Amino acid sequence: MSSRMLPCHMTFIPRPSDILHLQSKSLQRNCTRLSKSLSHLPGLYTRASVDYSGQISVANVKPTRGSIRLLEHLNINIQSLEIGRAFYIEALGCKADPRVQEMMEVNSNDPNSNLLWANIGLQQFHLPVGAAEHPQQVLRGVIGLVYPDIDELKTRLLNAEDGLAHTRFSWSEDEESEDNGHHETPAPRSLHITCPYGNRFHAQEQPQGHWLTTSPDHRNDPSDASLPGLPGGRSLGLGLQYVRFDAPLGSANLIAAFYQHYLDIPARCIVDVDGVGRKAVIEVNGHQNIEFVEVADVADYDGHHLALYISNFEDAYERCAKDELVYNNPRFPHLVYDTLETALELSEFRTLHIVNPLQPSEIVYTLEHEVRNLDHTGYVHYREAVALDE
Repeated sequence: MSSRMLPCHMTFIPRPSDILHLQSKSLQRNCTRLSKSLSHLPGLYTRASVDYSGQISVANVKPTRGSIRLLEHLNINIQSLEIGRAFYIEALGCKADPRVQEMMEVNSNDPNSNLLWANIGLQQFHLPVGAAEHPQQVLRGVIGLVYPDIDELKTRLLNAEDGLAHTRFSWSEDEESEDNGHHETPAPRSLHITCPYGNRFHAQEQPQGHWLTTSPDHRNDPSDASLPGLPGGRSLGLGLQYVRFDAPLGSANLIAAFYQHYLDIPARCIVDVDGVGRKAVIEVNGHQNIEFVEVADVADYDGHHLALYISNFEDAYERCAKDELVYNNPRFPHLVYDTLETALELSEFRTLHIVNPLQPSEIVYTLEHEVRNLDHTGYVHYREAVALDE
């Protein structure tokens, strides 16, 4: 389906060359009304202005990087280590992170210590095994992955079919093409994949030079298990490109506002030209997105979470703490973030609810966020791997 992006609040950030027209007067009024109501909040970015002629001018508008640096991992419970390895390691071509063994030895009394870390590029899947509550979690949406060679992935998926035949595992080729506005050109080759427990993946082929991988000094030996940020060796996939969550109708504006107000992360809200499919897009680092697509039916939340790194850690903590959004997950009793000092010591804090910044008691969406500081050991590995200087 061909689509165009239309503004649905003041933080809409289309391509700088675009000047797009509102198709609906009611949508225009809603955008203007929300823009005025949110404009006083600290940390919000006004990147475009809606006028009453029905146009939005985006001349000389440039994206702001904001505080976010990396979407690092997704945490999804699995019921079987054997099935987890068969899918994530053998089928998807991830690499098992050897640091997990050290963690299990240190936390031998922790019932949640049996887990698999599956590395894909510089990102990870954290896969706890045998959790008492929600032993097999299904993320409410789609996980986007990037691969340099779809054919090699197809071979792995074919080889995995017999071993996973008794599960929900399936895959198919995406034969669609995309319209760039002038002529139809083939979309990048991609596959739709469903994991043994029902999680949905979209794997897209992308040349390695167009994806954030390791620095040139670290690309010579794919088998080198000592590569910074890539313990266990080089994975088949290049990385985690996006996570696209199902969200309730009417929630996209407020979700985008939450990320901007509390975490200082650039966000925008877009809608298809036919007026359906509105979504909030949280821009990570030029390579990754977190998206929330409005749908009519959203499954119940089962506790899966994501982890990201931000640069304005202290400000974000204080804003979240002020509105009582900091969350201590009882699953991790040794991780308590009751004060800024303890959060800084741990280099992380958590939130559970996405709320309306104008009325923090109003819960818009539930999704646990593990928010990490840039001095966290995970980001140090990442920075070394991509030779960042910041």
